[in-house]
Amino acid sequence: MKTNNPGYSLYEFIIVISIISVIMSFTMPGIYSQLISHNLNSTFVQLDSAFRYAREEAVRRNSSNILICPLSVNVNGIISGDNCGGNDGAWSSGVITFIDADNSGTYVSGERIQALIFENDVVVTITNSGANLNLLRLNSSGQISNVSANSLLTVNIQQSRYGICRYSQYSLNIYGSFTQIAQNQSCN
Repeated sequence: MKTNNPGYSLYEFIIVISIISVIMSFTMPGIYSQLISHNLNSTFVQLDSAFRYAREEAVRRNSSNILICPLSVNVNGIISGDNCGGNDGAWSSGVITFIDADNSGTYVSGERIQALIFENDVVVTITNSGANLNLLRLNSSGQISNVSANSLLTVNIQQSRYGICRYSQYSLNIYGSFTQIAQNQSCN
């Protein structure tokens, strides 16, 4: 007597898995591209937030010693401002905002106001006329004071992941305002 088995055959299972694989192969690059786009945007929002906060602190404290520079995180997870004043333009780990109480231009423990860590393995550079910047000083009116008054700084945010490379580019004026130049563009 033949029993009526309500299961699927191996052939039906393989066909369904094949169809799902083909569909996924077409949709995953789009999903990865959207993920990278989101990472670029979230990094920009963090960077913009750091600049807004630093401007507010410079005005609130009436201080010309507010500095913004790249964040360094050592292997033990300890935050420092070791990249301040360098020339490699490496802002990729994050941003540190601090009061330069000793006017050294470098971060000393206890001077920190805020530190933001970028989580998305992005490459962030800030340049002025092609030269990398690792230190931005704000005056008491919240303006970037260590570049010339008519300078436009260029901020590049790039991420390469999943075989896809994308970047966004912004200009930054001395008032700390960003203007978008290019968003979510292919690196090639």
